[in-house]
Amino acid sequence: MFDEEGARPPDWEIRMPAGMKVLNANHRMHWGPAATITRALRQAAWVMLLQQKIPTLERAYVQAVYCPPDRRVRDAANLQPTYKALIDGLIAASKEARKQQLAGRLRYGLLRDDDDKHLTGPDPRLGEVVKGGQIVLRIWDLSSEADTSAPDPTSFSDGLTSPEG
Repeated sequence: MFDEEGARPPDWEIRMPAGMKVLNANHRMHWGPAATITRALRQAAWVMLLQQKIPTLERAYVQAVYCPPDRRVRDAANLQPTYKALIDGLIAASKEARKQQLAGRLRYGLLRDDDDKHLTGPDPRLGEVVKGGQIVLRIWDLSSEADTSAPDPTSFSDGLTSPEG
């Protein structure tokens, strides 16, 4: 969709610091260290969002590109827990910040929410090798495009005939 030749480039690119610890769906980690890594990922994503002065969008498409530290075979989808933490960080740095946003005392992050109405993705991809490993979030603003999250009911056909017909 957005990686094809001639497709529009991302509107923003957030390069997380190289060497950050990541969460892998295949690694069974104790909840304590996992929570520490999750908190660090959320906070880092929030800080990067503010540093780049990315505005709050109505809708966005996000690619999560994992640039591994070496050339071993990888499955980018295994880092889904990492991508979830980063996306949560783009919305709000913490649960307390989310409460402040809902109360109108703090600006929203990238989106008002990370539900299907506001976010498409994160779409996991593999990138080039980077020393220490790195995650790059590529963001496209979809705010001006028509809402395609729900199918048009007038064009839907279930292939069944009506009882009258």
